[in-house]
Amino acid sequence: ISENSQKSHWDYTQYNNNNYNNALQIFNSFTPSEKYFESLNKELNNYLAVTNTNISNLKNIYQEHLEKIENLIQNGLSEKYEIKFGHYGSFFSNLSIEGSDLDILIYYHKKKEENDLYKDVLNLLQQNENEFESICPILTASVPVIKLEINIKDEIKDIKLKNTSYFEEEDLSRIKIDLTFTEIEQDFQHSHAVVSYINKSLTEYPLIKPILLLLKRYFKEMKMNKSYTGRLCSYSLFLLVLSFCKCNKQ
Repeated sequence: ISENSQKSHWDYTQYNNNNYNNALQIFNSFTPSEKYFESLNKELNNYLAVTNTNISNLKNIYQEHLEKIENLIQNGLSEKYEIKFGHYGSFFSNLSIEGSDLDILIYYHKKKEENDLYKDVLNLLQQNENEFESICPILTASVPVIKLEINIKDEIKDIKLKNTSYFEEEDLSRIKIDLTFTEIEQDFQHSHAVVSYINKSLTEYPLIKPILLLLKRYFKEMKMNKSYTGRLCSYSLFLLVLSFCKCNKQ
């Protein structure tokens, strides 16, 4: 490493340290008033209301595209496989924010041993590529995934979405779908059990939802919301908030 590079690195580190120390001094000297908390609470509640309304207004469009994909796969591959679809994740637990993925688990039995559902689904989707903005297979994942994006910009023109300044256009104009695959019935049952457990917990601890939605938005802003980069997945965040609520029942 050259002397100039070392100096540049030291300057950058020193700059960050100075910024941190300055921020810490400001934070320590800041005494929030009751008015500040009232204003913050109002803004957070407004964001939650806007998010819930927009997701609710988009739900029918999301459902239509999910059914379209499931029908495409079922009708196109029923001669080679017995297929069931399981739904899990934030959208099906009513815990999604703008831009959240929709998760579909495909549970199947081969009618012939040499059949490969992952490749067959990928080929089928590519044959209908005009329906999708992108089709991205991820073979390196521990569980094989096909990531889909669908452009719904034209479909949402007539929908009254609230305060879109909160969101990036991409978050509202695209549906992101993850397709995963399993031959193990226990995995399929587990996806239903997880959704049931989340819904039961939400009934018992209503504060989970607002805390989790705000936390998910913060993680998204900080670029910390992609589990395949080593970050926490949505379910891990849910368990974190659930644990917090259980430990702070008051």
